[in-house]
Amino acid sequence: MDELDLSGVDALRRSEVIRRIGVVKDFLADPNPTDASRKSHADLLGLGVSQFLALVRAWRTHKSAAMMAGSGAHRGGSRRPSRISVPKAAKEEAARIIAEMGPDAPVVRITEAVFARCEQLNVTAPSRSTLWNMVMASRKRPHGEDDGIVLGICAVRLPMASDDGVTLPFLTLAVHTGDGAILAAALEDANWIRFVTGVSSGEREVRVDQSLLPANGVAGVSAIKATAARSAISRILGRGIVDVGLIYQPSRAIAPERLLRTKEDRPLVPCEIREVVSAAIARHNEERNANGPIWVDAPDSGCPSTSRRPDILY
Repeated sequence: MDELDLSGVDALRRSEVIRRIGVVKDFLADPNPTDASRKSHADLLGLGVSQFLALVRAWRTHKSAAMMAGSGAHRGGSRRPSRISVPKAAKEEAARIIAEMGPDAPVVRITEAVFARCEQLNVTAPSRSTLWNMVMASRKRPHGEDDGIVLGICAVRLPMASDDGVTLPFLTLAVHTGDGAILAAALEDANWIRFVTGVSSGEREVRVDQSLLPANGVAGVSAIKATAARSAISRILGRGIVDVGLIYQPSRAIAPERLLRTKEDRPLVPCEIREVVSAAIARHNEERNANGPIWVDAPDSGCPSTSRRPDILY
């Protein structure tokens, strides 16, 4: 199959979209299709003939993978307003408290302050999950931290097919604390020593999850606990990288199988995870006029390219 641009396609529907395009291309290869051919190709996709022909017209006109995604393209649409809405005053107070305490303040302390203030005002406080989302959203914007680097490991909120079933992949990130740019990444175990040595030669502070360093450490860096590294990254990146969610407390994550919400959803294979993450990081860094990232792990091999990849330095 020719190289496809899968931008705009929900990550979990990539396999289905590629399959649909393959069936449509096979149908279009016949210059004189019969009614039987229309029916057999429609059956392959579980569609009626009229639905299938609409899909064919869409592909022939636009060559857009996103237009072949069906309902998955609208994943994440806004919900209907709840009958029990949070008072405007409560949200305004929550936003004010987050701004006053700063997005780097522990979420539990922000939550306590908001609950106490809403009790004073005799209004219903936002839920803990709403407050967490508000704090994460504020952290996603650069807010003038020092010029340092933090390296840590977090989980990616995408289901991945592995020999052990469906799992959540782990991503190691090196993040600039000043503007939130992602300097380096790895989806596999990687040798970070050369990279860490390179970035630690300057005056900037470099804090590294101690599990990524040798027992005798590396000159010029500070070894910190894994939890401290994850917390630091969460304060910089917030909920995730563009539309790729990150999980900073894997023990509290939902089972990855539950992320497969429709019959068309499929877990991704490692090279697809890498491709989705690469595209998200590229967009994230573009917003910050930053280059990279450098992928510290070796590039995947044997995985056909199915979309345009950003430039990556290996």
